[in-house]
Order: sequence, then C-alpha cells, then structure tokens
Amino acid sequence: MRFQVFSKGSTVEDFALHGAYLFGSDGMAIRKAQISFTDGLLECYKPNQETAGLALLWPIEGFGRVLLPTTCLPERDEPYNLNLELARGRLMQIINKREDWSIFEDTEDTAALCEQTQDLFIIRKKKNGI
Repeated sequence: MRFQVFSKGSTVEDFALHGAYLFGSDGMAIRKAQISFTDGLLECYKPNQETAGLALLWPIEGFGRVLLPTTCLPERDEPYNLNLELARGRLMQIINKREDWSIFEDTEDTAALCEQTQDLFIIRKKKNGI
C-alpha cells in the first residue's frame, strides 16, 4: 500500500512516521509490517494481501499530534491520498459511535451536519476521481 501525503495543497518531501503502524480488519497491529517514507510516498509492506489500515500520529498545527487511522484498504497500483483516507477513517468512527450510542434522535442539527459531511466527502471523492 502506498500513500501520497499533502500539506497546504502540495505533496510533502519529508514526513515523520511518529507512532505509525498497520492494523488488520480486527483492529490488531500487523506483525512484520514495514512502513517507510521515500521520494514523497509513504510505503507500507505487510506479509499478506489482506486489507489493512494505517494509523499514525498526525500533526495538527497549534495543537500537537493526534492518533488517526485510515479505514482498512485493499492493495492497488496507484497510491492513496493519506489526507483523504484519514478523513474517511474519522468519518467512519463518527458514524459508528452515533450508532453505538444511539444518537439519532438527539437533534436535527447533528443529523443534518453528519449528512452534509458525508455529502461533501462523496462529492470531493467523485470530483477528484478517487
């Protein structure tokens, strides 16, 4: 699996892999996985072809680093956009927690905001051809 990493609209040339690890669909870390960043690409090697997610400490300007995971992704030839996949992973967590906590009837504002977020994400995905 490979990822392009962006900052302020451009690909980054240097990226620190603080706390980075791969995990399987069960959420457990994958042993013998290797993660590196070279030539503008974050490359992940794992011992099998199963889907996997990447978790890492993502820098938030003015705040620090936050542990963020992607969703589990299949192998593919073209690199994933790490920024987009981290957003997708966070959106999935929000949706899952709303279901876990049965937060569907709390307010119309929350439901509308979640729906708007999903719509924006889907539009951007189609617009970028990803």
